[in-house]
Parts: sequence; structure tokens; C-alpha cells
Amino acid sequence: MRRFASLTATAAIVTSGLGLEQPASALEPGLAVGTCIVTGYGSKGVIIGTTQNGYRIRLDLTGGILPDQYHGGVTAAPCPATAAGANAPPTPQGRGSTGKATVQRTTAGGCFASEPEKAGLEGTLRGVIRRAFEKDPPAGLDGAVTVRFQSFRVSPGRKADIIDRVQYKPDLRKPVYSVRAQFETCTDFRTATTTRQMERNFLCFTNSTSGQNCSVTGTTAGMRKDTEQYVPK
Repeated sequence: MRRFASLTATAAIVTSGLGLEQPASALEPGLAVGTCIVTGYGSKGVIIGTTQNGYRIRLDLTGGILPDQYHGGVTAAPCPATAAGANAPPTPQGRGSTGKATVQRTTAGGCFASEPEKAGLEGTLRGVIRRAFEKDPPAGLDGAVTVRFQSFRVSPGRKADIIDRVQYKPDLRKPVYSVRAQFETCTDFRTATTTRQMERNFLCFTNSTSGQNCSVTGTTAGMRKDTEQYVPK
């Protein structure tokens, strides 16, 4: 009997490691999108979405995302107090263009549509960058990401320099373009949306095997900080 119980426990651990859905009995009561939590390892954060197996967690300290925290692995905890003394979701430190991201709670709303395709060189580059950030989740799951631009500047084309050649391996017969873009993403969950405003530098080039590409190249002085808004539905 003891051996059978041990095998059952082992099977449960293996099933959990494979990412299969745990039974409803493992659900923790009182948890929902926007709830401040602490994980079994002592990390604090806020629930920003749900998955088949549990929750998506944004961590307080780093702003990083735990994409699939199992039910039963988190418990509700007090939110950090604001200047006014009220509880609010934590403000993470994001890996933004120039510093920390800020989180704001706003009123209910929904995601905007992604920017449509446009003609010409700028339209092509906008499409490449947009598709790098947008996401179409599998049928039946939430988390779709849409993208729109606030500003988009393309520098005149130039020949690839030695660093470009080593790092990106562009088609040397084609010019490369520097792009500076301000844009916004919106992640659509079932019970909330999260919008993020960003500014990034890109190098866009033609690759002989995969066509047009754009890669993030870093930050420059004067770029705006990332901002983020959590919007309950």
C-alpha cells in the first residue's frame, strides 16, 4: 500500500512537470487577475493573467514574468502601499529603453487593433517590427498582443559596416536602415488588458535567407521610459 501511494505521488509530480492541467482541488481560493501574491519561493508579485494550469505573475523586484505558475504554488499577500496608504498592484522595474517601467491602474477597456499593412519602404519596416511584437495565441487561449505606432523615423539607407556584417550578416548588395520608433502594445486577457508604451532603436536589413529583418540595437539619450497600464475589464 505504501509503495502504491509513493508511485501515485511520483506520477503526480511528473504530470505537473509536463505542464498538464492539475485537478480542480489544487486551486487556491481568493486569487484572480490583479491579486497581489507570494510564491512558494518567497517571490512577491501580482497576477496579470490566467493559464490552463495557473497564473501569469509579474514579479515586484524585477518586473519579469512567470508565464505559468501552477495553481497551489501562490498565495494571496498584501499589496505594497501607495503614497496615499491604499493597496495597489506592485510597480515593477522593467527592462525599458532608459529605466524603470511604471504601472498604473485605469478604468475598464479593451485592446486596440494592430496597425494595418502599409505600402513603401517605411510600411515594410513598420510591418516587420509590428509582427515581431504582436502575438496571435492558439484558439481558445487568451493573451493576444496588438501593436500600433506613435512615431516612426527611418534614416537614409547606408552600406553595412563591419559590425553589421559580423552581427547581422546582411545582404551586402542592399542598404541597411536605422529606425527609431515609439509604439504601444496591448495584451488582451479574459479579465484585463495590459498596455505598454515603448521607444526603441532598430537596425533593419535584408537577409539573403529570411528577407527583411529588424533588430533592436540599444538605447540613446532622450528616449522615453517604458510605461505600463493594467486595465481591468
